[in-house]
Amino acid sequence: MRTKTFWTLVCCAFLFFILFSSAIVLAGSKDTVTVAMHGDPLHMSPYRYKHTSALTTIYQMFQGMMKRDDKTGEWILGLAESLELMENGKDFRVRLRKGPKFSNGEPVTAHDVRFSWQQHLDRKNASILRSVYRTITDVEIIDDYNLICRLKKKYAPWKELMGMSIGSKKHFDKIGREGWNKDPVGSGPFKLVAWRKGESITMETVKNHHDYQPNFKTLKFLIITDEMTRLAMLETGEVDLTYRILPHMVKRLERNKRIKVKRSDMSPSYNAMDFEPMPYPLMADKNLRLAFHYAINRQEIVDAIFFGEGYPSYMEADQVELGYDPTYKVEFNPEKAKDLVKKSSYKPGTPLTLTYAIGYAPNAPQVAAAIQKYMKDVGVTIRLNQAELGTYLTWDRTHQKEIGHMDIFPWDGSLDPIWRLMLGMKSTGIYTNWDNRPDKEIMDKLIDAQATEMDEQKRLAILKEIHKLNNADPDTLPLFGLYMIYAMRDRIDYNWVPKTSEAFHLWNVKVLK
Repeated sequence: MRTKTFWTLVCCAFLFFILFSSAIVLAGSKDTVTVAMHGDPLHMSPYRYKHTSALTTIYQMFQGMMKRDDKTGEWILGLAESLELMENGKDFRVRLRKGPKFSNGEPVTAHDVRFSWQQHLDRKNASILRSVYRTITDVEIIDDYNLICRLKKKYAPWKELMGMSIGSKKHFDKIGREGWNKDPVGSGPFKLVAWRKGESITMETVKNHHDYQPNFKTLKFLIITDEMTRLAMLETGEVDLTYRILPHMVKRLERNKRIKVKRSDMSPSYNAMDFEPMPYPLMADKNLRLAFHYAINRQEIVDAIFFGEGYPSYMEADQVELGYDPTYKVEFNPEKAKDLVKKSSYKPGTPLTLTYAIGYAPNAPQVAAAIQKYMKDVGVTIRLNQAELGTYLTWDRTHQKEIGHMDIFPWDGSLDPIWRLMLGMKSTGIYTNWDNRPDKEIMDKLIDAQATEMDEQKRLAILKEIHKLNNADPDTLPLFGLYMIYAMRDRIDYNWVPKTSEAFHLWNVKVLK
């Protein structure tokens, strides 16, 4: 009897502990929003920018002179009270607001703007955006709240420059470069509390923020590269929000009454296949590359592999990008593709390698297999090569022969095409896969011209010429764009910001219960 009583008491005590512990977790969860990220940001400093996943965390902590509007995604004034194009048509006079402060309580001044510009340019930070911010030749300080941004020349996408992340100079001077890289300080509504590389990032709201005041205290990011794990954690409640959900998982989530699934059909999205003429001269053959364009049934890929949750792409631009033409299409015409293959220097039976990495491009194995089948139908043999993501990225960046004749890649896109054109299409760009195309000089001149054309209609005409040249002699095979599918537990609500590719503006998440 005593034994039974003893174990009864033990079991009751254990059950009480479990219930009490759960109550603590649930009670505290109202103050915390947990977001599952699909990629590791690698760096928390905006000056060491390497990959778009970093934007999700950086945007919560840092602000620029301009910012993206919560409802439209367009650029509007941020830390700046006013921005004025000067008489010379290239420089900008900026007046900063006097209210904004960094998370350490220091006011945001013109000295911080100059410091941030210098950090973006510093080779030690090795930011891939260094070439973009080199467009600014000087940040001239007039006083604490007034400055002039001096530019090399007229720069059409100047709003991108004014969106530059501004960090605290005093904090940097106090803790040094290494300290800053671990503990950066911006003027956003969240501040960094803890960072476990490759695992999690914890932020807290900044009290009495000058722009935003979230209705929760802690924002936590979990780095979960596997999609199935992200969705399972959403279903169990370990995660409140996740995004970039592939269409075939939607029905599973919609069966769960505690989960809300939403879509944004105005997010930038561009998925394509690169030709690699640099390591493989055969891919410089125009007829062979054009054959791919006519042989691939893009609409079928969208419908069959992505359940119609997207749209076919025919030009090298995403749907919200300046210069995108929704009327341009390439017909699915296998017979025309066969004729082009015969006219090309391709020898029947020669295997062309198509490389992809799982977790990089959506449903890459299925898309690669579809391309393989379409090309087989027109007489081209494709060999598929699945690579580990890190290895793939190294091959791609350095244009090594191991990358294969072609590779599948995603581009998250942006409102302005400047970064994609300068970094990925101009012959000197670090991601350009064909630096010696026949029309190189014309293309480079057009890319430079559109960058300095301040009249939007005239700039659109130049962009049209760029796309016309590239459509006639394509260096990539545009495939499809996808809707942004995101899901959340019913305890919160959040609406995706249009024309953005990452989970920006998480201060707009509302905890409902």
